[in-house]
Parts: sequence; C-alpha cells; structure tokens
Amino acid sequence: MDNVAIDFYASPYQTGWDKGSEVAQYIDLAHQRGITGASVTLGAPHTPTWIAFQSEYQKWNHAIKSADTKIRIVKTPEDFALAHKNGEYAIMWNS
Repeated sequence: MDNVAIDFYASPYQTGWDKGSEVAQYIDLAHQRGITGASVTLGAPHTPTWIAFQSEYQKWNHAIKSADTKIRIVKTPEDFALAHKNGEYAIMWNS
C-alpha cells in the first residue's frame, strides 16, 4: 500500500474476459489490494485494422468506466504517482 505497484493486461476482449463487469471487478479488487494501476495492451493480432483497434479501445474504455474505483488515465509517468496519492487506479494505454 505504501509503494506504487503497476499491473499489466494483455488480454484482448473475449480472450481472458467476456464482460466489462469482469474488468471492473478486477480493477476494484486490485485497487483494494494495493495495486496502483495497470498498463493495458490494445492492438493484438486480432485487431489488424484501425477500425478493429478503435473497437477494442472502446470496449476497454467502457469496461474501466464501470469500475467503482476512480480511474486516472495516464498521460505522463507522474500520473502513476498522482493516482497512488489520490486513491485512484491508473490506466496506461499501450499498443
């Protein structure tokens, strides 16, 4: 709880989770147990086009917004520290 701890997701939609509520529950549980946030990979081999990539992003974005935990979208490295300080869960999109 005293340290910044960052998780990593590389499971595309329906390859590890089937419902946004599963992601939201995971975020809430991880946050309760002291995880500061996660790096979330978008753009797996099943998303070879821009349209598929955008669809994947929309599914993840909707899923994280259904968590009870307040979310901070990471734009700078300092956002992880701010999320930790403010009791938020940080999400860093990567591809």
